Amino acid sequence: MKNYFLIVLLFLASYSSWGQKGELEIGLTGGLNIAFVADSEGLGSPKNLYKFTGRFSAEYEIVEHLRAEIGFGVLTKGLEFITVVTDQNVNPTEITYAQNKLKYFSTQILIKGRFGKKFKVLPSVGFSFDRLISHKLTYEPEGSFLGKTESFADEFNNWCNGLLMGVHTRYPITAKIEVGLSVQLNLGQNEISSTTEGQKYGTFPSNYLVLAGVFWQLK
Repeated sequence: MKNYFLIVLLFLASYSSWGQKGELEIGLTGGLNIAFVADSEGLGSPKNLYKFTGRFSAEYEIVEHLRAEIGFGVLTKGLEFITVVTDQNVNPTEITYAQNKLKYFSTQILIKGRFGKKFKVLPSVGFSFDRLISHKLTYEPEGSFLGKTESFADEFNNWCNGLLMGVHTRYPITAKIEVGLSVQLNLGQNEISSTTEGQKYGTFPSNYLVLAGVFWQLK
């Protein structure tokens, strides 16, 4: 994966024309966050966790066709799963649906290539530095609305960073305002927890992000 990161970075750099500065933009984006984790087979029927995410970003075209972006937002990681309690005859006596949700303050740093002037396509690579804000584990027995919530944030690592890869688009609607769509993968690079209790809920957390945004050109 590290080799892939370097290849894409060199590919983007090869399209630069050094010495000409471009646009400065700020943006607000939001949309679907699909969270999943590795090594969750020990949990019953693990599933992806679907949540909303939002981000503020600033983007500057360093040279022709090559941009740098920094973004800040709140990102949820984790998964859904089912626990089944059985009797001595292995017959299910209780089925419980659960969500393990960890919220992070996410700082994303990206390098983007730019293709096109009016309609823009921007492939990107970068890194995400994610600081744990809170943890919540919720249970809801089947057929019941009496859910239970637990929190044990100390069992999880404070930092959970990721490698970013994505494609973004932009289209102007006025002289200074653009709209756009983004598809991005945040691939977890370190374990979600270093304790036995925390590792029960998976190891490397990752996210698929499908976002829409509005961008203001300042320069």
